[in-house]
Amino acid sequence: MVRAKDPSAVFLAETWADEARLKAMQRDLNFHNLFFVERNNEGGGLALYWSNSINLNVESYSKNHFDAIINKGERDAWRFIGFYGEPVTHKRHKSWDMLRQLNNRFKLPWLCSGNFNEIVKSFIGSQFTWQKHFADRHSIWERLDRGLANNDWFMKFAGTKIHHLTTNSLDHCPLWIVPKGLEIPSITKPFRFEEMWLSDRGCTNVVEAVWASHEEADPSIKVIKKIKKCGKELQDWNRKHFGNVKRELEKKRKLLREAEAEAMRTGVNFRVRELKKEIDELVDKEYSMWFQRSKVLWATNGDKNSKYFHCRATQRKRKNSILKICKADGEWSSDMGQVTDTLTSYFQELYTSANLPPCEPTTDSINQVINEEMNEQLFREFQAWEVQQAIKQMAPLKAPGPDGKNGFMAIKLDMSKAYDRVEWPYLAAVMKKLGFNDRWIKLLMLCVTTVSYSILVNGEPKGLIHPSKGIKQGDPISPFLFLLCTEGFLGLISQAAAQGDIRGYSFSRNSPRLTHLFFADDSLLFCRSTVQECQKILDILDTYGARVSRLIEIKPPSSSTNPLIRE
Repeated sequence: MVRAKDPSAVFLAETWADEARLKAMQRDLNFHNLFFVERNNEGGGLALYWSNSINLNVESYSKNHFDAIINKGERDAWRFIGFYGEPVTHKRHKSWDMLRQLNNRFKLPWLCSGNFNEIVKSFIGSQFTWQKHFADRHSIWERLDRGLANNDWFMKFAGTKIHHLTTNSLDHCPLWIVPKGLEIPSITKPFRFEEMWLSDRGCTNVVEAVWASHEEADPSIKVIKKIKKCGKELQDWNRKHFGNVKRELEKKRKLLREAEAEAMRTGVNFRVRELKKEIDELVDKEYSMWFQRSKVLWATNGDKNSKYFHCRATQRKRKNSILKICKADGEWSSDMGQVTDTLTSYFQELYTSANLPPCEPTTDSINQVINEEMNEQLFREFQAWEVQQAIKQMAPLKAPGPDGKNGFMAIKLDMSKAYDRVEWPYLAAVMKKLGFNDRWIKLLMLCVTTVSYSILVNGEPKGLIHPSKGIKQGDPISPFLFLLCTEGFLGLISQAAAQGDIRGYSFSRNSPRLTHLFFADDSLLFCRSTVQECQKILDILDTYGARVSRLIEIKPPSSSTNPLIRE
């Protein structure tokens, strides 16, 4: 296995071997260097082999660890700790205390790997790394062998994978760790507004100029066209005037070192103070950039930890990268063209209307609740404060568009991809039945039906999907539209309860009967545990699902009726 993988270094734990045996293995595997800790009686023992292709220095060791530095004293130095945790349970805290002490010794990127002897994911291979089979036919599988790294190490080798190799001669799986960077091919990124642009007056000038320009277009799409034009102009401005923050920081810091050397010779520090001020401004911009990319919503603007946000953004990129995909025929493909085609086909099918039958049986039970006065209020001219209020209610750094006995029983409904499967004719019919006027319905349906989607494959937009059903998740108005869609379901439930076909649950003798609880696409139904009422619920679900969206799938129950809930 070592010959096949040709690693630069090999760490062995529980060698159970003496010095002669370890040196014989060194000669057999053609390693130039060996450092070992002898076994204790018949057990234990550690060994570290490495070739001259890497500059490795062992800094400390014990019966439980090796601490080594690769490229010591150089800019790209990093640490490797080979670790063997205490096998005795009550002593394991000593192993973790030792790791904490080792962590404080050097401030370097750090990788720690070995047998932790404790169940404390990015790996390839079997889920478990240790197994034990007993004569009484029972077996134990656990994941004891792991590789842990600090943020600095992941920033340096973000594309690292740990491979769990298979072997018939050991009860532990060998770990094969390949340190490498995150290799993402050059891509055409979609437009994203950068918060750091707000620190430059040029951004405001670009936006104001575009918004004041005259646009020959239909009023219904004039705003959309201006937004697209604004994005294009901001990209041009960013490329020509704002510049690359990381590159500018490196350039200014180099100039600062030269200016400091000049100031020591001449005693004039004006240029030093000027460059420090420019660097501070660039650091603030860099913080804003990584904060936005990290998607950390809980942090405040006072938490200026760019290193942490940079790490979070790198982890997101690593997690979201797609290297291969399982196609519809069950075969895996790493070809990016096939990955794109598979994803596009899936979502195109998901967003294509099923041309369901007329929805009147579902909407007949909906009562009109919108009167003329409400419709007039809906079509009053928008005020500036209303737009500002709506924008400020959104999360920071987000934008709307380019988630036995006759007892009683509770039924939880899980509507699969509920937002994506809503049929547009049904949504329009519900709004009509509720009393919204035709002008308002037309305006809302314009927002719903004029969307298109692209799929981000490793950060690059691919494909173009024109849906014929579904409401867009992430749009501020979508949750309200989905609640309107549930009015048909609510009407069917209320109608059945009024006719006595189902009986809700009462929490006390004189309390109203509860038949349902709705929250977005999660629903709870309450009825008596009888065949008749269960069949009525199934009939309602069939009527609703057949005309609204094919999103309801009946599965076997995962738990029985609670015997404490009975009449």
